Amino acid sequence: MKNIVSSVMTALAMGTSGLLGMSAFAPSAEAQPAQLLRPAQDREITVTQLRNSGSLGLRSHFIDVAVRDYPLNALRITLPPDVYSVNNIEIRDASGARVEAQTIREGRDLMIAFDQNVVSNDNLRILMDGVRLRLPVLNTGGHVEYQVDAMKEGFTQMLPLGFARVNVQTQSSGSQT
Repeated sequence: MKNIVSSVMTALAMGTSGLLGMSAFAPSAEAQPAQLLRPAQDREITVTQLRNSGSLGLRSHFIDVAVRDYPLNALRITLPPDVYSVNNIEIRDASGARVEAQTIREGRDLMIAFDQNVVSNDNLRILMDGVRLRLPVLNTGGHVEYQVDAMKEGFTQMLPLGFARVNVQTQSSGSQT
């Protein structure tokens, strides 16, 4: 019995000293890079991604895309089930200048092919005007989610960027014409 207790005590002592010794390898708060401690919106963006989305009134939605790693050839925006039409799409860069593109609707997909590749380190705002929503979402509010994919220069397939969520105003808070 004495040998078992002695073995357990030795194991505990070694385990404790091992854990204490390991703390020398654990990163301290001071050793963390400053960028890991900053809020997400302040971090440098290194890959193309969705940045923001929202509503500019009952019939206008926008999606912001940060272009970073490769120039963009095209975007595909898949309309959510509660959106049955979009009358006009306009693309602007970070300076507010219009970005020329051809837009084609293929079923529920809006295909946006840029006349010239959008260069890395640019930001785009896709403005959708004349958005027509189905009555259930208009009456109850809620949100719609647009799926956004990108065709980057040198790639042969669309790459998913994610979902752009837009909160929807109810009909009583605005008018749909």
